[in-house]
Amino acid sequence: MYRLKMIEAYGTGIPRIFGSYASSDTKPEIQNGASSFTITLPSKNRKQMDSGIQRFLTEHDEFTRSELQEMLNMSRSDAVSKLSMMVGSGLIVKVGNGRSTRYKVVKNG
Repeated sequence: MYRLKMIEAYGTGIPRIFGSYASSDTKPEIQNGASSFTITLPSKNRKQMDSGIQRFLTEHDEFTRSELQEMLNMSRSDAVSKLSMMVGSGLIVKVGNGRSTRYKVVKNG
């Protein structure tokens, strides 16, 4: 890669990766193999998404998957995954099936 002028120098990428996570609660993990290594890069947007979901839940008593998806600018699969997690943890309850499915926020108290 160096000879093809696709990189400037050897060894500059890993410090840059770790530098980009300096203000993040999560950090990359490096696993060493016999002749290689693997870097796992956690999502730096997770905390922002989680705070966005919390705000959404305080502003809405009832909503659909597509409303959540649109308001938080997430993919359908991310929305389905988050909804499943929130139903499982008791934050919301699923009402109905198919196109008429809605989700209600569980109020504590």
